[in-house]
Amino acid sequence: MKNILVLFAFISILGTSCKKDLIEKYEADKAKQASKNQAQNMNELTVDQTFDWKTNKSVVVKLKGTVNAPVILMNEKGGILVKSMLKSNEELSVTVTLASAEKNIKAVYAGKISIIEVSTNQVSKEL
Repeated sequence: MKNILVLFAFISILGTSCKKDLIEKYEADKAKQASKNQAQNMNELTVDQTFDWKTNKSVVVKLKGTVNAPVILMNEKGGILVKSMLKSNEELSVTVTLASAEKNIKAVYAGKISIIEVSTNQVSKEL
């Protein structure tokens, strides 16, 4: 009986260590495969031809107002892009640089805040 108990303990230890080796081998193979699929430098990257690498964009903003008053253009986070004087019935044209992800510009004019949607590289707004 003692021999059977020792034999059973020996087989359990042997089985456990073999299982551990298999797990380690599996994890090493998985890591090796993952490193094969990753680019090691910029020349190995595969990028769609339509991908836009730019992180910012230039937008021409044309404004027209009804009174002589200062105008402030801000990005979505409140950063000031332009401060200028907008004269009554005259068009003001300015070029601003925005982050590519930004879709709106805030205009503060004559005590009012207007949102200007940026869908193209040129926008017009009558304030």
